[in-house]
Amino acid sequence: MKGFFAVILNIGLPLLFLVLLAEGIRSLPGWLLELRVRRAGLDEVDAMSGHEFEVWLEKLFRQLGYRVRRVGGGGDGGADLILTGPDGKRIAVQAKKLRSGRVGVAAISEVLRGQRIYSCAGAWVVTNRGFTKQALEQASKCGVKLLGREDLARLSEAARSRGRARPQ
Repeated sequence: MKGFFAVILNIGLPLLFLVLLAEGIRSLPGWLLELRVRRAGLDEVDAMSGHEFEVWLEKLFRQLGYRVRRVGGGGDGGADLILTGPDGKRIAVQAKKLRSGRVGVAAISEVLRGQRIYSCAGAWVVTNRGFTKQALEQASKCGVKLLGREDLARLSEAARSRGRARPQ
């Protein structure tokens, strides 16, 4: 019996350590994303209304060097923001602030309508969450750029690194 415990200690503990290490490594990307999300203030974004999210995005994109026109609200034609980049190209942006779930294909149709109405070169859908598989597929086929939670964290960090306070 003494030899059995020695085998368990010699093999079992290192094996347990390896399993725990592997589990920690496997969960690292999710943990890092959550850290970036907190640093970017996305917990605060999650508590915002849809209108507040549009205003937050307006400030964020201004900090990133875009000229921004907010057209959101009823009758916005499918775009909440119109961005104009340093190159003069205009981008229609459909903002989708969700409490849970994922943005679906309807947002792709909306922003494409906004792109046409406002004569924009590009179309983006921006959300504090993610996108359905169908939305990802349709956006790829239609040339719509999708910006989800991780993208917002990255953009917020970029805005902060430009020496400006993060959007409030």
